[in-house]
Amino acid sequence: MRMIDGQPAFPDEAPPDDWREVRVAATEGMVTVRREGNRLTFVVWSNAGVELRQAANAVAWACAEAGAGRVDAAEGPLDAAAFLRTAELPAALRRQDS
Repeated sequence: MRMIDGQPAFPDEAPPDDWREVRVAATEGMVTVRREGNRLTFVVWSNAGVELRQAANAVAWACAEAGAGRVDAAEGPLDAAAFLRTAELPAALRRQDS
């Protein structure tokens, strides 16, 4: 984690219970996670390469898995297991699904 609600954060720092936005560092760039109520939105630049899109999808999958939530994908809402099977993800996560 690099930022919590617009403030620099240590990588192992936990956000407060009322956080609204965190930025997660990936090798390829930053994934912004915004929270509004019980919904999370994952944001990357529109010109993000495949690796950063995969990183954003991995963060979305991890949140859905941890919170027993769903991901609003192009094909409709998917639970974590279905998203893992269908999303553009890093190779390490695709192997996990095998």
